[in-house]
This record gives sequence, structure tokens and C-alpha cells, in this order.
Amino acid sequence: EKVTSIQLTKKRAVVKTEIVQYALVGAGSFALGMHMPNLSKLNSKFRLRAVMSRKGHSAKVVGEQYKADYVTTSYEDLLNDNDLDLVIICTRHDSHGDLVLRALQAGKHVFVEKPLAVNQSELDAIRLFYQKNHDQTSPPVLMVGFNRRFSKFAEEIRKHTRNRTSPLFIRYRMNAGFIPLDSWHHEHGGRIVGEGCHIVDFISSLTDSRVKSVNAQKLNTRDSKYSRQDNVSILMNYEDGSVASIDYIATGSKSLEKEFCEVHFDGKSIVLEDYKSLKGFGLKVKEFNYKSSRKGQYEEMLALYDCLTDSEKTFPISLDSIFETTQITLEVAKLEE
Repeated sequence: EKVTSIQLTKKRAVVKTEIVQYALVGAGSFALGMHMPNLSKLNSKFRLRAVMSRKGHSAKVVGEQYKADYVTTSYEDLLNDNDLDLVIICTRHDSHGDLVLRALQAGKHVFVEKPLAVNQSELDAIRLFYQKNHDQTSPPVLMVGFNRRFSKFAEEIRKHTRNRTSPLFIRYRMNAGFIPLDSWHHEHGGRIVGEGCHIVDFISSLTDSRVKSVNAQKLNTRDSKYSRQDNVSILMNYEDGSVASIDYIATGSKSLEKEFCEVHFDGKSIVLEDYKSLKGFGLKVKEFNYKSSRKGQYEEMLALYDCLTDSEKTFPISLDSIFETTQITLEVAKLEE
């Protein structure tokens, strides 16, 4: 079922000061290894007000390191904090939907690491919140950590595809790697919901079109150490005529790069290799060459700041697109054949 289009037409209220007061919810390795260093570099734009973690000790360590005003094990403390602008949610996937909805209901802006939700009822509840409140003067901002669309690579690709005359033909491979079947990554929608959403969002940011249909095939891995759920081929057709295929693979070699994308249009081709390099064929692109992947986590925080401080700015990712991406991954995860 298609998501009802939600248009936020009124100007939004912005944060009270030029520096966004935020709380970190969940002090895990990704938050500490990626978001906190990036937010520290942006200390003229973001300030850590609070850290919340189920384990008080880890919250205290992070709070002291980054000079938070306070630490807590209670989510309610954050929701009742009138000086708090933004909640950054980096907890386990199965807690995201509930934490997001409660924060929105409390009037807090939300950045949540993917996925937004791990089941249909959670997604429907968040969508219903905006459908009921979309015409209020200042609906809180919701952003999901679909970082790849904010990378310099995506920006460069869009410069060339924006004025195309033909639809896009896109092929994307994520060599995700093997994770044992008893890992939590396979729970609550599995790895397509938890990570494959990145690819769906990235491709949708290039087509700038709604998805018309989705098909998927899963590897027959019976009597194998591999999961069917993370060896999947997905084919997406877009309303503008674009076609995209996604191969999400757990059976591949560790020595093969993780992500690879080809974008074809108007007799031209662009090849993205692991968010390290970009090459153009039949056109000249800015040829980035990095030793490590640059997937847009820093740039997404800049986009979020701009949205939170400028009432004229739209959401960094439209609600329609966020909900569509989540819906697609939930449906693919449910497919058994």
C-alpha cells in the first residue's frame, strides 16, 4: 500500500538558539566512533546536553568525555527537558520505533539511526502522527540516518543526472559480509531492514521519483550457515521509468570491496566504488580518491542543522521518501519466495 503523501506547508518553528542542544540516546560503538567525533567538530552548531543509556556507567563515561550537562538512564528525563531540542537515537534496532514516536509526541526533533521501524505497526504509528499533526505550525523534524544520499559522491552524481533526458538504470551491490545466524542483526526484520534501507534511500535520492513496484528473490540457503534474508536480489521500478537492481550479499569474499554502484543514462555511465572513488564514462565527473569510505555521516549532520535553524528549509529527507524506503524494506523482509 502506498504511503499517503504528507505535505508540511507551514513554516516550522526553529530551535531556540543558534546552537542545537541535543541528547545522545544509546552510547554504542557506532555513536561513539562516528557521530560523536563528527558532532564535536561541529561544536559551533551542536552542543551535547545529555547522554542516556540503559547502563549508567557508559552514559557517565561519554558524558564526562564530551562535557554533557547531565547523564541519565531514564528516557523521560530527556522528554521532559524543556531546554533539549534534538534527540539522537543510536540504540538497538528494535527500540527505534517506540523511542522515535515518544520523542515526536513530546515535541522533540529526532535523528534516528536506521532503521526507522522494524515492523508495520511502528511505521504506521509514526506516519499517523504526522498525518494528524502535519498542519500544525511547528511539526518536529524527523530524520533517519540514511547518510549515503548526503555524501559528496551522491551530490556529484546528482549534478549530472538531474537534467537527464532518459530514466536511470542503476545497479548496486552491497557485499555485506557474513554474520553468524545467532547474531541480533538477523532479528527484527534482519539486515535488509537494518542496512539494506541505505541502498534504497540512496537510489531514490538519485531518481527523485516514487517507487512503482518492487520484486525480490532470495538465495536458497537451506542446510547452510548463510541466511536467505541477507542474500537477496531486489528489483525496483520507478514512476519516472527508472529501474534499479540491488544485490545484497553475505556469501561474498571479504577481500571484495563492500559497495559498488553503476548509474547509466543518456549514453553515459558513472561508477562509484565503495565511497572512495568516482569515475565517469562519456562525461567528466569530479574523481574523488579517498583511502577510506566517505559515506556522508558528517554532511548529514550539516543538513540536519540547516533544517533545524532555518524555518524555510524542508526536511533533509522528505517524509514520503523516509516512509517509502522503510515500507519497501519491510515488504522485502517478509517475502519468503
